[in-house]
Amino acid sequence: DFGATSLSIEEQLLARGNFSIHIKSAGADGIFVVWCFPTANPSDCSAWISLAPAVRASEASARNKYKMLCKNKKCGEVRFSTLDLSKLQDGAYGFSLQATINGQQRVLAVS
Repeated sequence: DFGATSLSIEEQLLARGNFSIHIKSAGADGIFVVWCFPTANPSDCSAWISLAPAVRASEASARNKYKMLCKNKKCGEVRFSTLDLSKLQDGAYGFSLQATINGQQRVLAVS
């Protein structure tokens, strides 16, 4: 039963306490991706959400589009607009949450 007491996607991701991403919606306005960064410092870690071919979604160099996470907070949302998506070739795509931690580029979550 999804009543008023149901947790939002953001609350569910925060409750897990893990680095995570989730496609919240996809439609005429583009794709909205919700992210969770439990240490609350994505900007300090140069974190970003990458859009890449699904088979290579975890590879930083494979990105076709990306959105930087410019604020330090635990949870947020980015939008890949229809303009962002219009230049992509047909195929399956995936998203990943990536950041620089201790000087190393790391994949923290894939969707």
